[in-house]
Order: sequence, then C-alpha cells, then structure tokens
Amino acid sequence: MAKEEIADRKFTSLLELEEILGVSEIKRFAHRSQGSQRELFLLLGQALKDEMLMKVKNADSYGLMVDEATDVSVVEQLISFIQFANPETGAPEVHFLSIQNVVESSTSANSATIVKLIKEELSNDGLDITKLGSLASDGASVMTGSRNGVAAKLRETVSTLINIHCICHRLALACNDANDNLTQISLVETAIKASKDSLNKLVQENITVKEFRKETTTGKLACLEFSEDEITKTEAKMHDLCSQYVTALTDNIDQRFQHSLPVVSSFRIFDPLSMPIANPEFVGYGQNDIQTLANTFLVEMKTAANALNWKLNGTTSSMSCRTGVRTTRLFLHLLQLPQNGPYSGS
Repeated sequence: MAKEEIADRKFTSLLELEEILGVSEIKRFAHRSQGSQRELFLLLGQALKDEMLMKVKNADSYGLMVDEATDVSVVEQLISFIQFANPETGAPEVHFLSIQNVVESSTSANSATIVKLIKEELSNDGLDITKLGSLASDGASVMTGSRNGVAAKLRETVSTLINIHCICHRLALACNDANDNLTQISLVETAIKASKDSLNKLVQENITVKEFRKETTTGKLACLEFSEDEITKTEAKMHDLCSQYVTALTDNIDQRFQHSLPVVSSFRIFDPLSMPIANPEFVGYGQNDIQTLANTFLVEMKTAANALNWKLNGTTSSMSCRTGVRTTRLFLHLLQLPQNGPYSGS
C-alpha cells in the first residue's frame, strides 16, 4: 500500500476486494479494526527500524538530523533522522529515526529537554552515543548556542561532535537576505533556457502521451478498458493540447524577459567564479556585458556626473582648483552614489 501511495484507510476495502477476486482465505483475517490496523503498521515499522539499527550499530559512526515541528493538534514534536555509511556497501544512507513529544514530560522545549529526548532515543535504540559524530539542525539558538545549545550540551558527552547548520536552512536564509538587497543575479539566462528546453522536450518526445499510454495499458487506468481507437484519438488530442500550452508558455517567458534578461545576465561579470582561466577567453572577457550595462546605466551616470560637477564647482569662482584634484573628487563622489538615482540636493 505504501509503495502504491494508497491511503491507510483503504486497508479494509483492499481486503474486501481480494475476497471478491477469489481469495477466499482472506475472510479468515479478522484483524480489521482501526486498532488492529494501527498495531500492524507499528509492527511493520518496528521491523524496518530494527533492520536499520543493525546497520547503524555496525557502522563506525553516525550523525543525527533533528528539527522541531508542531503537528495539527498543536503539539510540539522533535523529528530525528539518522545518517551513516552502510558498512557493507560504503554508501551513505539517511533514515527516519523517531518522532517525540517535546513537552510530554517537560514544560519547555529548551535545549535541556531536547538533549534528554535525544539521549533517551539513542539509549532505547541501543546505539552508542560516543559514536555520534555530527548533529545537523536548523541553526536556531536553542540548537547551536555556544554555551547552552543542544550541540554544546551533547559535546559535554561526545567531545568530538561536529555541529552542522543545515545547508537547506542556510540556503533559505541566504535567499531571504538576498531578496532584501539584491544586487546581481547570475545564471538567469541559463536557467530560463533550461526551463524552455524542458518544456519543449515534453512535446518533442511525446512524454505526456507516453505516460497516458502506459497508464491506460498497464497502469491504474487499465481497468477502464479503453479501445485502441479511443486511446489513439485521445493521444492525438493530448499532443495538440500539450503543444499549444508549451508554445504559449515559452512565448510568455520570452515576452516577460526579453527586455530585462540581457541586463540581468550581464551582472555575471561581477562573479569571480565565472572568470575564464584560459588566456584567449580572458582577453575579451566581459566586454559585451560591460557594454550592455553601460548602455543601460550610462545616461543616469552622466546625469549624476553633471549634477555633481555643478555641486563641486559651485556658482562662485572655484574654477581655480586644479583639474586633477576636481576630477579625483568627482570620481570618489561617484563611487558613493546611492543606487536609487543621481544627486538630488540643492
């Protein structure tokens, strides 16, 4: 049922279907109540967990990934995953370990409570805490605090513990910070092209039609018993509809980015990682991008330069200043220009 993504509540209906299909012995299976179903799932889950724990115990070390979440009943839960290198294959594996009620025996979800829950889970599973090599979390202070954080308290027991701020959470924080003050966007052109290529691939390779053919012949729709003629006609309609949709979508992408994409893509010259190493490429590197940026922002910069030149010279006879000094001052002032426009003072 889990592999076919069938809901647990369909368990009883599935048994009844098997009876209709001729599996008469299934009627002797009397454990069909909600309590019995729950017990079956718990036993299956424990069997899978025991098998996984055997691998962890044979591994040299393991790491934990923990996070707090609040369920629909507004109960704070501690979710734990365990990662280790399979001793037989050497391949890294990540498995669900446990979910625990944080405030079941505590009044606060503080670091002491979380450490207690982690130690209890490891002890109940028969895992050696000294083999705990790393702890990955969302980076919250309760987890990563230098003195009273969960990692700090666990390090009192396992001095070699490595504290890891989850890369996914860090990426999310970085994206949020970048949205507040976005100065450049790299690889935009590549991402848009890849999106359009993926959409066109749907039409060129008839992916949707092939999936429909698979579902109607051997998949979940096979029971509807479509005729070959019906399937062929439906496939033709699906192909035309998919083609029209992809064309409209790619055209819309082009319209939305055709003016801004060249300018946004030109900001890649500020990315040191995109700088070519080879000499022939380096000679002309960035010239086209600089020209695009210049064409876009030069008018505004000239306006700012004229305004600043007027400000520096003033309306008096300050023209006696040497040209070199005035030019240097103008250049330094330009570097401090705000991004929202030229000088607007009186």
